[in-house]
Amino acid sequence: MKKIICILTSFCLMFGIFTIPATAEAKDPFDISPSEFVEQIGAGWNLGNTFENNWATYNSVYAQETALHGAETTKEMIDLVADTGFNAVRIPVSWGPQTTKNSKGKYVVKTELLKRVQTVADWCLARNMFVVINMHHDDRKWLNISATGNAWEEVKKQYRDTWEQVATYFRNYDEKLILEGGNEILATCDFDGCKVGKTDYCWWGHSQLPFDKQNELYQIFVDTVRATGGNNDRRFLMLPTYGAQWYGNQLGKLLIPNNDKHIIVDIHWYEISNQMNIEGKVKPFAKDWIKYSQAKGFGVVFGECGFYDNVEYSTKVNWANTFVNTVRGTYKIPVFLWDDGGDMRIMNRRAVAWTTNGAPYVEAVIENSRKYIARPDGKPVITWVLGDANNNEKFDSIDVVYLRKQLIKSLKTEFNPGADANADGKVDVADLLKMRRVLARLETFDYN
Repeated sequence: MKKIICILTSFCLMFGIFTIPATAEAKDPFDISPSEFVEQIGAGWNLGNTFENNWATYNSVYAQETALHGAETTKEMIDLVADTGFNAVRIPVSWGPQTTKNSKGKYVVKTELLKRVQTVADWCLARNMFVVINMHHDDRKWLNISATGNAWEEVKKQYRDTWEQVATYFRNYDEKLILEGGNEILATCDFDGCKVGKTDYCWWGHSQLPFDKQNELYQIFVDTVRATGGNNDRRFLMLPTYGAQWYGNQLGKLLIPNNDKHIIVDIHWYEISNQMNIEGKVKPFAKDWIKYSQAKGFGVVFGECGFYDNVEYSTKVNWANTFVNTVRGTYKIPVFLWDDGGDMRIMNRRAVAWTTNGAPYVEAVIENSRKYIARPDGKPVITWVLGDANNNEKFDSIDVVYLRKQLIKSLKTEFNPGADANADGKVDVADLLKMRRVLARLETFDYN
């Protein structure tokens, strides 16, 4: 017996265990506040000018998806987004071009579009990313808040019918799937009584009328989604402000339906930010919105931010270092980059690579975002390469040799985070075995 105890003791001493501090007990992923929920999002990417094309009549979903830039969405594109460090994807969708009205007067979305959006969403979710599915650019067609009388009743009917189908289709998905009730809903200038030059729409909400009409739609959205059951009774839902604008007159104008406790407010930002207007504009704005969101119990995200492709990357990097670092770090508001595959592209979709001007910009946004990610289950956030024992940002057979030397104490260095290959909060012989099995292609790194 003494011999056995001696052997066990020697084994424990040989394979010293490094323990990461105990983590908090895991929570129900739906049973957290909206602000806690959005803290899990580091940086997001928009699959822009794709499923939301509605500038013509499209005979198929493929024609709608590829109309503007000719590139079909692929799993390789989503893998690039995930591998780069984004942990959220927003999928803008115009449902109108693939919707018909049946003999019973019900608006019906083609199953082909639902399935195609599902395919892309599944690719994202398989990479452990959050997914936002919205209603986008329908607000420039049939979703017209300037309509009145019977026309307005028909708008509300199509809105309700569409969301009933979309929500039902995705109702059993987990908390990482978010539904967004609009995009940049705007009233026409004649309806809102504003005069702003050449534009057809009033972006700032001149009167109370457009706010009231938008709130009426959002009440329908929340009630409809919640009634479809599954996980939709507590799914996190996103509501853009009027025109997705951030100005102070938006405060108090967006009503949270039923005081729902799973609402995220979406704001868009397309301004170049430097240190001067960070202090004079961004911080006061963010402070007011966060104070208001805390009082009302909703979360806040920047669902769209971006630049034209021809803007110098140094300007974009500076924006990431100032704006993103401030809103994500100080105010915990995540940022989604807009990528339309065209004038505002950051990915070359045919080559499946970030553009020359986009790559440094993307890198800076990721760097200024992921260090602030939170996890409600208490697990550490993986921002390193699993199995990377020697901390050179890759995993190979050298890492196995390196970790073995560390475990038997012939190499007296601290364990790097990647050495915890099975992500169980400690580094021991189990990690060494995991790495060997991954190299032998008997297992994969499966932390999520």
